[in-house]
Amino acid sequence: MLTGGNVNDCTMFEQVMAGIRFPRPGPGRPPVFDRTAYKRRNVVERWFNRLKQFRAIATRYDKTALSYRAVIDLATLTL
Repeated sequence: MLTGGNVNDCTMFEQVMAGIRFPRPGPGRPPVFDRTAYKRRNVVERWFNRLKQFRAIATRYDKTALSYRAVIDLATLTL
């Protein structure tokens, strides 16, 4: 682990690390993009972001899970 105090202790570090190569077993993961899955995930992510705008949900003031769930339900109804 390098810290700010020993940043210049090893001047050859970058050159040595650049020379090390790890062989990959195959060509890697194919670039696949599923539009329908992305659209569904985007809707859910946007819903969670709008839900986090409610202060009581973001900070969780409620002590019990039941009352916290009630606040989530009320916030969902207002969205």
